[in-house]
Parts: sequence; C-alpha cells; structure tokens
Amino acid sequence: MSSFISTLDEVIDSRFKISNSGGKIELIEKKENAQCRKVSIQTSKRVVAFSLDIELRNCQIFPFFNSHVATINKKADAIIFIELEEKLIVLLIDLKSDNPRSAYKQLLVSKNFAEYLIRQARLLNSSFKKDIFFKKIAFTTKLNKGTTSKNRNGNKINLYSCNQEYRLSQLYS
Repeated sequence: MSSFISTLDEVIDSRFKISNSGGKIELIEKKENAQCRKVSIQTSKRVVAFSLDIELRNCQIFPFFNSHVATINKKADAIIFIELEEKLIVLLIDLKSDNPRSAYKQLLVSKNFAEYLIRQARLLNSSFKKDIFFKKIAFTTKLNKGTTSKNRNGNKINLYSCNQEYRLSQLYS
C-alpha cells in the first residue's frame, strides 16, 4: 500500500497544489497592500502542500455554500500535510499583515476541510491508522512577545514573523 501522503497527493487537484521544488515551499500573499508578503519553508520531508486561497475562473472553492455567508467561505492561505513514522501533521497556515487573531475562523474552516479530505483519502488508503495532529499558524508582521496567541475563546494560534525563511521542522515541533 502506498503512503498516505502519496494518496493525498493523488486526490488533490494539481491546480491547488503549492510547488515544493528544490525542497522549498513559498507562500506568497497576492494582495498589493499586504505587509506580510512571503514566507519560505525549507523541507527535506515528503509533504503535500496546497492552497484554497486561489482564484480560478468559474470555480468557487465551496460551491455548495452561499457565497454571501462570509464565515463559512473563509479559507486559510495554505494547508501542509507531513507524514512522519508515527503521525500525520497538518499545518493550517494564514499570512496576516495585521491582527493575527483574525485568522482563527479561516484556520478553523480549513481544519474542517482538511479533516474531510483525510476522510475521503482514507477511502482509497484504508490502512492509514496514524494519529493526526493539527497546528494553526499565523505568519504576521505584528509579532509581540511569545509565539502563541489565544483568541477570545482560548483557542491557540502559533505566531511566526512574516517575510522570513523557516525549516519545516521549526513549524511542527
């Protein structure tokens, strides 16, 4: 049986994938006025990275939801799956120029989508039995002391500085 990361790579449409060429994933904010423009992530691991935050002609990411209901249609800038020997790690990532706490709903909607995607991929690879760990990350220009933030409900978001380069292991360990 193939690895679960191979199964995920197979089921995700290539239009949504983020290139991992040369062992580097680059997350780029396309909004012209964004201060948080880019994050580079070096990886030597086999990963699958994709973004729901893309514009495709005549393609709504969540087409069965009313596009006028903002919260349900939110999406993070990237989702990265990393399969280690003992677990699957899912990084839910958003780039925020201003208030990083505002990323929480986007990250939550993306977590729900990632869970759905994992369940669908298990239909093709039923031998996958590893524990799954999710980590919510906001890259921001507004980094205060510490590297975590909690929203009003006590939900944790890990904060990192924008416009930097990181090793993948720095983000999930």
